[in-house]
Amino acid sequence: MDNNNPNQFQQGGSNQPNMGQPNPYQGPNGYGQGQPNPYQGQPNPYQGQPNAYNQSNAYGQSQPYQSQSQNYGSNNGGQNYGGTTYNSTNSTGPEEKNGQTLGIVSIICALLCPIAGIITGAIGLSKSKENVTNKTPKILNLIGLIASGVMVLASILIGVGIYKSIKAVSEATQQVDTSDLEESVDELLEELETTEAITTEATTEATTEATTEATTEEASSGDTEPATTAPVDTGDLSTDLASMQIMIDGTVYTLPFDYSLISNDYTFDLADYGKEDGYVLNPGDKVLCTVNLENPNIDSEFDFSVGFKNYGDEVKDIKETSVWAMDLDKRWCDTDNYPSVVLPGGITWGSTVDDIKALYGEPADEPYRSDDLGYWEYTYELNDDDYQVRLTIYDEYGLTEINIYDYSY
Repeated sequence: MDNNNPNQFQQGGSNQPNMGQPNPYQGPNGYGQGQPNPYQGQPNPYQGQPNAYNQSNAYGQSQPYQSQSQNYGSNNGGQNYGGTTYNSTNSTGPEEKNGQTLGIVSIICALLCPIAGIITGAIGLSKSKENVTNKTPKILNLIGLIASGVMVLASILIGVGIYKSIKAVSEATQQVDTSDLEESVDELLEELETTEAITTEATTEATTEATTEATTEEASSGDTEPATTAPVDTGDLSTDLASMQIMIDGTVYTLPFDYSLISNDYTFDLADYGKEDGYVLNPGDKVLCTVNLENPNIDSEFDFSVGFKNYGDEVKDIKETSVWAMDLDKRWCDTDNYPSVVLPGGITWGSTVDDIKALYGEPADEPYRSDDLGYWEYTYELNDDDYQVRLTIYDEYGLTEINIYDYSY
């Protein structure tokens, strides 16, 4: 007999051995609840244990292993599976990257285009605020914003510095006196002439001696200016060097004097100095002794340079101003065709050091001596240093150069 088959227990008679015997487990309805279940009321050894599967059996009864739902979560929340909540710190969801790319772009733009870096960083910072757990995008955008701001500020400061430098240079250039530039050019030319003198004297000594002999013979015949200290007609010329007078070709001039007094014989072309449209001097302005006067009838190597100054109260064309300085040098003339020049007391071309000291005495400053070139340079400061006379005297040729300057105005 199969004890597991409930249909084997039937009511009524039968020829089966147990036919008609009551089923000890059968209830009134024939399905149990007759005898007590030997396991009824016994404690379930698994009662109270967590049941991973919360569901009912086929008869609507709860499984014996069901218990109250358990929470395995953390502060970050979790998922609920059939009454049991499973939370874990490892379950953070998708990684938050809002604004991260913009932060990187902002940092790059800080080096290339700071303005764009500021704009990108601001947008990225706004987006990064949406992130709850990931702070990296916010940090990147802050770095981009700060770096871009610093670069913009640096660019502004550098730009202002460059502008100020350019402006300062421009103002300094505008304020440079033309005379200062001309003075520098004049000094450079003098240095070049000195160098040329050294070279020439070293290579043409024999030629110079021959020329000197010819000059002496012509001077003896009276055809040219004397190369010695022979008496000259000084006319109305003063004997005092401080008189600021000089005689040129028989005419006495007192510095300063109007250029118009010699403009008929000695001229210059402003185009040679890049001033084709003319050149004017404001009241008190002056040009250093750098303007070369020319006369087609004299030796082209004769150096006659003058300086101009406007002593008036109105703006004047340079040719309407006055001569305040003069440089005259015959040292490199190829002929004796140069103007006669006489200083107070009769000092002229060819006068010796002894002649000069006899008339003017020793200068306050010690004379300059060039043993290599064989010449002396005597400089006299007169009229409280307002008037300067510089004389160059060669051992062999005597006086060859005269420089006079009036600083009194």
